[in-house]
Amino acid sequence: MRNEALEVNEAVKGEGEVCLAFSGGISSSLLLLAAHHAGKKVKAVYVDTGFMRQGDYENAKSFVESISGAEFISIDARGELNEKLKGIELAKDKVKIVEGAISNAVGSFAKQNGIHNVFWAGRSYNGPKVAGFKLLQPLAGMNYLSIIKMIRSFDPTGVFDGYQIPASGLAVRLSGKISTDVIEQLRQITSTFQDSLKLISRFVPVLFPVIIEEKTREDPMIPAYEAAVTPIFNMFGAHFTDIRVLSKRVDGGEGAGYGKVVTLEASDEEGSLLCPQKKMTSLVRDKLLSVDPSIGRVLLKVYKGEANTAVVIRAMQTYDLITAEPLHLPCDSMATLYKGIVKSMGPIGVYFDLTSKPPGAIEFERYPYFA
Repeated sequence: MRNEALEVNEAVKGEGEVCLAFSGGISSSLLLLAAHHAGKKVKAVYVDTGFMRQGDYENAKSFVESISGAEFISIDARGELNEKLKGIELAKDKVKIVEGAISNAVGSFAKQNGIHNVFWAGRSYNGPKVAGFKLLQPLAGMNYLSIIKMIRSFDPTGVFDGYQIPASGLAVRLSGKISTDVIEQLRQITSTFQDSLKLISRFVPVLFPVIIEEKTREDPMIPAYEAAVTPIFNMFGAHFTDIRVLSKRVDGGEGAGYGKVVTLEASDEEGSLLCPQKKMTSLVRDKLLSVDPSIGRVLLKVYKGEANTAVVIRAMQTYDLITAEPLHLPCDSMATLYKGIVKSMGPIGVYFDLTSKPPGAIEFERYPYFA
């Protein structure tokens, strides 16, 4: 049987000095703590991509500086990435570019300091092949639950219970081309998620917003979708209003490829948009997927906007990130959340994502690398 903890410990023990691509997330923090426990000096290299959340830099720096023998090094890659990401729309391409920029920045630092190996904490690496140094991945393929258990052996206080966004960060929370202004709006919305939702759960809460375009396309299955969901809404005293297929699929591409995004509207007896209810929305989602397995996301509108863009509330409950279910928020919490979003961005539409894992991924967009 594979002893993952032993493999990680042996990997860091074999190094004279550990050079680590450090984001401040649970995985890179685990490698930092493992190296510290092994008595190694650590160069924790934080690459500022411009796509991280509010406070990520400060939190990462503070954590590294709290560990004796660890040095925090910051590299600014914002200008380079802004150029490389111009015109890029697909999530898989954004991830490749961002992760490649991070590995190259850390690798250049390592070579300048006579270090031949760079530790990459992600469970996968989706960037281009690296040159001039070796990328070590001791957590590759590791179950997320194992990572949580290992870090708790170093940090029993449970500081790292929350799920961290991937290295590409906010860049893949925007469906389509990246805009500096919209990234900043997305950062503010993400902060709203973190500040306004204080959830107590035995699951690891996964909370983040996604910005999408509300452009729709014709689809011959729409009448079948309507026939499938109308009886379910009626059973709960609700009224089906509208169902559409977005022009962008789950991976951010156009057309009829993998992962249709289907949007629903339904109202209560007073005509107000429905607050998601677990039993009802689970039946709706499962029925739609049985009618058409090519559906990649099912979204329920909770606030009507006036713009051609919308925010998707992707709130998940998961124990190990292998399976997950939508975390149905209380109606007052949902209202607080979308009111905060509208206050930040203006009268924009807001959806709640009903999709479980499987068939969906934890992230809203699914990149082929993780298929």
